[in-house]
Amino acid sequence: MEHGYRNIYMDFRDNNEYCGLDRVLRLMQKEGICAQRDSQPLLQMRLQET
Repeated sequence: MEHGYRNIYMDFRDNNEYCGLDRVLRLMQKEGICAQRDSQPLLQMRLQET
């Protein structure tokens, strides 16, 4: 499960807690929270190039 600001925003909406998408992004940036990303596809691309 990835936790980007859009997914966090949707989690809030699913729980009937409403706030703006920009606010979620701004708060995540302020707290230094960033999305977890899968780096494997990038690694696979680099391996194919060599």
